Amino acid sequence: MSSVRVDFSVPTPSVVKNSGVRLEFVDGLPTMVAGDTPFWGFMHTIDPYEKRPYVEAVQSMYQQGVRLFSFLLPLPVAWLPDGGYDFTLFDALHKKLLSVAPEALFYPRVFMTTPDWWDETHPDELLGFRGEYPRINGSCSEPDNPLWKYEFKMYHSPSNPSIASKKWREAASDALAAYVKHTWEGDYAGHWFAYQIAYGCCGEWTPFGIYVQDRYGNYDFSKPMVESFRARLAGKYASDSELRRAWNDRDVTLETAEPPTKLQMLKTDVGVLKNPHDAGHYADWVEHYSRVFHDALIHFGRAAKEAAPVDVVTGAFGGYRLRVGGSAYVGQLAHVDLDYLLESDAIDILSTPNVYHDRKKGVFSQAVVATIARKKIFLAENDVRTYKSGDSDYGPGLDSKFSVMSFKRDTFYNFTQGGGHEWWYDFGLGWYLEPVYEDIICRLVKASKDITPADRKGQADVALVIDELSYCYTEGCSNYLQLSRQCVNEYLPRMGTSFDVITYDDMLQRDPYKLYIFRDLFYAPDARAAQVRSLLTNNNASALWLFASGMLGEESVDPEQAQKLTGIRLGLINTTTSHQVTLLNLSHPVTEGVGQIIGTKGNDDIRGVYGPIVYADDSEAQTLGQIESLQIPGMAFKRDGERFDCWIASPLLPPKLLGNLAREAGAHMYVESGVVIFGCGNLFSLQSDQECTIEFTPKMPVESVYNLLTAEAYPRSRKSFTIPIGKDDPVLVRCIPAR
Repeated sequence: MSSVRVDFSVPTPSVVKNSGVRLEFVDGLPTMVAGDTPFWGFMHTIDPYEKRPYVEAVQSMYQQGVRLFSFLLPLPVAWLPDGGYDFTLFDALHKKLLSVAPEALFYPRVFMTTPDWWDETHPDELLGFRGEYPRINGSCSEPDNPLWKYEFKMYHSPSNPSIASKKWREAASDALAAYVKHTWEGDYAGHWFAYQIAYGCCGEWTPFGIYVQDRYGNYDFSKPMVESFRARLAGKYASDSELRRAWNDRDVTLETAEPPTKLQMLKTDVGVLKNPHDAGHYADWVEHYSRVFHDALIHFGRAAKEAAPVDVVTGAFGGYRLRVGGSAYVGQLAHVDLDYLLESDAIDILSTPNVYHDRKKGVFSQAVVATIARKKIFLAENDVRTYKSGDSDYGPGLDSKFSVMSFKRDTFYNFTQGGGHEWWYDFGLGWYLEPVYEDIICRLVKASKDITPADRKGQADVALVIDELSYCYTEGCSNYLQLSRQCVNEYLPRMGTSFDVITYDDMLQRDPYKLYIFRDLFYAPDARAAQVRSLLTNNNASALWLFASGMLGEESVDPEQAQKLTGIRLGLINTTTSHQVTLLNLSHPVTEGVGQIIGTKGNDDIRGVYGPIVYADDSEAQTLGQIESLQIPGMAFKRDGERFDCWIASPLLPPKLLGNLAREAGAHMYVESGVVIFGCGNLFSLQSDQECTIEFTPKMPVESVYNLLTAEAYPRSRKSFTIPIGKDDPVLVRCIPAR
């Protein structure tokens, strides 16, 4: 479907009532369509607690032009033991919201948690654990409010059904279907265009119990999960002997196999690396857990769609890939098989929260946004704190000036990622009830109505590639992965050109990039290595390899295997020490102007301490830096015709170095290194750490460039546009393509 409209305003409930809403591709971008009319819009999400000013917050957003709203909906309070449902509490909430937002369209976050009476009836369907049950105590924040009777259970308690439980899926989907049907009755019809399926910690489909009291990796050893795991293994392996070879375990059988223990999940063989020969058990568990998770999402998505009298869209949290390790949202288990979910027509929207760590330094999603946005609507959660929150850990504290800049930064960032969809989430606390934020919201809503899907679509010249399969052979809490997260958060956005975050599988389906940054492509047997080398050489694409790239073969940790992938001979020392890299050649095109040290500074900086030590051992490559602690090559560069391979031991790379690599690879440079840039269609978010005037150079010919918030047009200087930027104060610019 091609876009011909100039007004992409949210439709009225009467239009949705008659035509429904479905997902279609408009200008190649997944887009919501009502009838024959594509639309999009900003969303506001709330937690409807009576002690919070959520009604005033919704009213304010509605007055600024927002028409899409999401709210937390505790479905278990409506379930009755006799098989019926009582939606009285929900009706009161619905009427309250519609009283201040009469033309609103709703996207409720429906929690699939079960009521206590169901758990008592089906004890074998609940989450199961080895050893001491990870009991986590908590209370309701509004104990007298029956709507929040199951609050702690919805968010945190491990006293919940296993996601592998078929009885839970059937019962919960029946309750969901009943609610969907209810929302299409009487005066409600047309107001509910979408439903978000919520379960797991905070409703975000991560393991219950990991968010509070520092409980660690609470994965499921319940009867449904164990039985489903064994059934999957029986379908994959023809015999006990085949399973034993795959797991390197002479005692396991198809009838006795169980999920791995915490030690088996976390155990590594060489530094942070698992030997594939000994990690088959964990790899099979990751594959199974991911498929069960995705199957549950698909089951509930279909139930919601089938219950509605017209087309509706469905969504969920999912697609977390960037942040691994000790995260409240990811836990300690890898996730794979994202393509399986993206290919399903039962889920239309995926969302993930932005990361919290060092949030004031930069913003990025935990998702492989570009991969998701190619097949689904990526709806970013923008829960940016303002000074009204008083949050000094993740927000601006009481600094009102920085508060406004943070609001713009997070909003502009999400607006220029994926398809530009986002929700402002204030937890119903009214963080944005202030004229300055209301003005920004109002201006954005008005200005964005004529922005076509084509304006929000584009492919960068640089791709950060996240490999799902290598997760199975890596310990996710390592300092290496924490430093790589910091690089994505703070440094990659400042390299002078934009970047996409994609999965390995998606990389093989896309148009080629100029530069690929392989964060964690550690597992590269011959077939994978050949596949990547072919992609790079056939497209004259360059590659930045980090740390242990290619070090894992089919059944071993093998330095010789790495050369097949990276084109650079690497060595390995099975020890742990600092990965600070000292540059030795500062006159090379990729090191010029960078400075002496990359990675962590100082051999006593524990963030840079991990193992094994991987080093360059290639006489045909240029050694540009050394691992200071051992004085062995830590950065190597090898040219191959028009393209190059560069390998570096540390993932914490300064913006200037990243910019030099991108430029050398032939990437288009929009701004000088050091200026933050997001976006690659016709929309860009720009920010500087200091007050300055920048030269912004669009990639394609344009008629004009203007500030989307203020409508100010920027003066042209040849192919560039001169844009003044205040310190830490982002600007959102739109390019008008040349005719």
